Formats: sequence, structure tokens, C-alpha cells
Amino acid sequence: MAEYTREDFEKIIDIPVSVEYEIKEIIDNKLKKCGIFSRIFSRRKSSESIEHKLHKDEYKDGRKIQDIIGIRIILYFEDDIAICQKIIREWFRPVGDWEVYDNDISEFRASKINGIFELEGDWVRRISPQTWLFPIDQTFEIQLRTTFFEGWHEVEHDMRYKNKAIWDEYPAFSRKLNSVVATLELCDSSMVSICEDFAHQLYLDKKWEAMVNMHYRLRMNDEPINPELKRILDDNSKTLGKRLYRCRRHELIRMLLDDRHRTGAISVNRIIVMANEADKEMQNEEIRAIAEKNGFFRGEKKGDAGRTYQYAINPLEEYPNFRNKLTIECNEKDKKKIFEELSMIIYSWARDKFKAIFRLPEDRITECDEKIPGYWLKVSKNDNFLSMDMHTYHLSTNEVGRMWNVQASIRWDPILRLFWFETKNAVLSTEPVDIESRMPNYNPPRFYSEIVKCDDIEVLDVRKYTCKCSPVYDNEVDLMIDLIRSNERQTPVVLIASKIGEDGFLDESWLSRYWCSDLAQRAGLYSHIYRCGEENLNKILDGLGLKRDAFPGLYIFYSNTFDKDGKPRQGGYNSYPESYVAECVYNQVRVSSSGFNVDTKQGDRAFLHEIVDMIRRDNIIRQL
Repeated sequence: MAEYTREDFEKIIDIPVSVEYEIKEIIDNKLKKCGIFSRIFSRRKSSESIEHKLHKDEYKDGRKIQDIIGIRIILYFEDDIAICQKIIREWFRPVGDWEVYDNDISEFRASKINGIFELEGDWVRRISPQTWLFPIDQTFEIQLRTTFFEGWHEVEHDMRYKNKAIWDEYPAFSRKLNSVVATLELCDSSMVSICEDFAHQLYLDKKWEAMVNMHYRLRMNDEPINPELKRILDDNSKTLGKRLYRCRRHELIRMLLDDRHRTGAISVNRIIVMANEADKEMQNEEIRAIAEKNGFFRGEKKGDAGRTYQYAINPLEEYPNFRNKLTIECNEKDKKKIFEELSMIIYSWARDKFKAIFRLPEDRITECDEKIPGYWLKVSKNDNFLSMDMHTYHLSTNEVGRMWNVQASIRWDPILRLFWFETKNAVLSTEPVDIESRMPNYNPPRFYSEIVKCDDIEVLDVRKYTCKCSPVYDNEVDLMIDLIRSNERQTPVVLIASKIGEDGFLDESWLSRYWCSDLAQRAGLYSHIYRCGEENLNKILDGLGLKRDAFPGLYIFYSNTFDKDGKPRQGGYNSYPESYVAECVYNQVRVSSSGFNVDTKQGDRAFLHEIVDMIRRDNIIRQL
């Protein structure tokens, strides 16, 4: 392996924070759903750490770094470790068994429980492809620790592990430090024992609410025990009460994970009801009837009579979603006609969008500044300067706690003799919205599509949008080079390079694997999409000073392919051979009330989704 510096790793290895975030969120949501007391930390391996590891001898002999992303789960109780080990292996694909280090009778050291899991297809592709050229595995690590041992690991790692040589010279101090682990191990086991002993006493005293909290040790809300349930347990303490105390904790946690109907936090009433179902010797029909009457099977009740809840109000933060600034050419004679046509398309969109809220005339453009709670529309137009602005805020129709901000503006430039046409939209949310979460809603407003597709209006991003996969003819090679090199270009260029068929034309059957027409239909409004043969591909790449990485294949040149000095930027373009298309896997993560759902696609259809996402991501990143 060539010698690389820390700075090289910073430029070459790009691990999006969204990949780390999604893995962490999947785990966090699952553990919250089953109520296990835990805290979760995550990190992406720093360039300094990568440099340090890759220069070790073992990574020169085939071994790979397996913890490019690391997740650490801190558990409050020792017996939750075995539960987490089992259920985590159901969420992610493991690589080998859990690595467990236990103390022997001759020494005390902190227990370690680490697992290696595969990074799924979409997560792999979002990490820079150059990453996998190094001895770095497409995996991530999960570490399980208890609260007591977490503090120990932090101290031991920074104080001893990083200074191992000096500690080895003084074994007496190492033994003293190790002896602390004995106390921590005793603390872990003692915590569980104390809770169980306390739960038994609470069972004997018929303190059912406290007993449930102490025995099951899960995050619960403060909803009190239902009086009818308490009466049944009081009257049947030696049977139902005893079974409630003896119900296996891990079986109930499994039921909580599998429960798709629960919407609220866990309550003591739900635990009692679920224990009644989990324990074969319990299963009391009267408890079932109470559960059905009070809706315990349908999710938590919103609140008890006479109680009020106060929630903090979080501010709405704006997250850019789509933006494009284009030019529209026209001559002096037609400028007023073009201006009126552009204005009416934008105005019609606003009028139709808000027709159930604001009354706007259909036959003419009317300036307005209309507001009601949750909705705002402002339209201003200046015929003398040939300028128009439209700005709206409106509540999201399908996502709670979100609003949409949509803007459009038209300006006449008398010097360049063209119109500037700019479109923006953004989501406003009380919760962070990462780039990946913006992808499903990434669509320019209808007025943008109408203007770009209008036959009477010539919309340019350095070059005219065609909204189709156009061929590159021999006399257009220099124009393609200029388009890709331009620093004024707002959107990516996609170049699909095909073999020539026996008829002398591009191989249409091969091009169909790239879903050219679908790609143009889905992304042609905000990217330039072309197809060409091998000869013109070579001319274009030679003119750009780039190597031919794939043929047949696809090249995507982002909006910042070259820097101001005309040199290719690191990561400014990607290339994909046909072998990549055949093996492509695309995981579409959707969030619903039941948690994370993953829709997996493979092959050419998966590749289409991936390229569209890359085009959209380029637009969002340019705004950050």
C-alpha cells in the first residue's frame, strides 16, 4: 500500500454522518420500544485513527479495519447484555460471533463484548468508493457495556492502553488497577440481585406498581396502576400476583418489540396485561376484559382525567431541499410576452395550491399578502422592471411538526438580455432532517416543471435542458467538454457510454439496462443526461484530462467537478461499469409508526434509484 498521510485520508475517505446516524437510530428506536434502560453513542473513525491503524504491521498482511463506524450501547443492568446480544443479531447481519473477554481466576480485567456486523448495500455506496481501496472492511462494530464498566473502559483506555509500555514496567500498579474491576463486577451483579430481592418483598407486600417497576426494570411512564387490575392482583396474590412476579423478563421484552399496535410509552398496566398473555399459567380472562375495555391493547391512553401535560415548544429550523437558478433567453421583442407567461405559470400554481384557503382571481395576476395560521402566500409583480416574486409557507399534509417554504423569483437582466429564474423550497421542522430523509420529498414544484418543459421558453443551465437522454453527436464533443468544465453549471451531467451495435448505432438493448428514459423522466428537470459511443467518450474524457474508468458504463459529473483553476476536484465525478449495475443493491429506508422499514431493490432498477439520489444529493449539498 502506498504511503498516505492523515490529510490524504481526510480527502479520500468520506463517511457521511447520515450513515452513522441511521444505524444509531435503528438501535435507539428498538431499545426505546422495548423499554431497556440504555444510552447509545456512535462515532466515525477519524483520519488520525485510520492512519495510526493502517501503519501497523497486521494491516499489511490481509487484516482489515472493521470498525470504520462504531456504536457503543451502555446498559444499566448486567442481565440486559444477553438480551441485547440476541436481538441485535436479528437487526443486522453478523460477521462471526460476539467477541467476549471474561476474567479468569488469576486476574481481573474489564469484560469486553464486541460484535462486527455488515454495512448494508446503500450504506456502503454512500461512503466514498475510494475507502474500500484500503484495508477497510465493509462492516461496523457494536460494543456492549454496563454503566459501571463504561466508566472503567474510558479511564483504562486513555490512562493505560495508550501508555501500555510504561504500565508493563510496573506490574504492581497494573494489578492494583485491575483489582478495581473486581469491585465493579460485584457492583453489576449486586444491582440485579438487590432489584430482584426488593421486587420479591414488594410482591409479598402487594405493592404491585412498585414490584413491576423493580422486577422488569424498564422505562415506564408515570401512569398509575388501574384500580381494577390492582383489585384482581390483591385478591389473587398467591396465584396471579406470584405469576406476575415470576414472568420471565426477556419474554416480555420480546413481546414489547413485536407489538406493532403500541403507540405510547410503556405503562405498568400494559406490563401486567402482556405478562398475563406471556405466562401460560396466568392468562386470566378478567384481566383480558379490563385490558380490552381500557384500550391497553390499542396503545397508551392519552392521559388521566384531571391531569394535564405541558410540552416544550421547539423552534422550526429550515433545511434546504431544492434550489435551482437558471437563465431564460429571449429577444427584446418577446421579453414582455415571456415575462407574462412565466408569471402566470407561477401564479397559477399558487392560486391552485391555496384555492381552498385564499380567494384569488383566475383571469389576472393579483398581488397579495395573505395569512392565516399555518399558511402564508405573498405575490408581488413589477411590470416596469419585469420582476416577480412568490413566497409561501404551508403546513405539511403528511408529516407532523413540519412546514414547507416555497419561493420563486423572476428578474430581467437588461445587460445580458435574459431572465433569471430561481426556485427554492425547504422543509421546516422541529426535529433535525438529514439529507437522506429529504430524498423522498425531493421534487421541484409543479411551476418549475412546467417552465422547464414549456416549448415556448428556452431554459438554460449553461446549456438548454432537454428533459431526455440526448445523444452526443460528433460536432457536440467540444460543447460537452465546455458544459462539464463550466463553473456556472448548477446541476450534474450524466453521461451514459454504450457500445455500438451491428447496425452502427448505440446498443439500445444495453442502454435500456440503465433505464435511460426513466432516468431522464425522473431527473432530467435538474440534470443534463446524455448518451454516447466509445469514440466520443474518449474524446470527452481526454478533453477533460480524466481517465477512462468504465466502458461501457455511466459517468456522473457533479456541479463542482472542477475547481477554479480547472483541476478535477476530489470526488467531483463518479464512474460505474456494467458489472457494478448488475451487483447494485439499493435499500430504501422508510420511517413509520412501526419503526424503520427497508425496501430492497437489486440490479438495474436499484442502480436507477442510486443515480437519482446522487443527483438530488448534489443539489442539496450545494446549498449547505
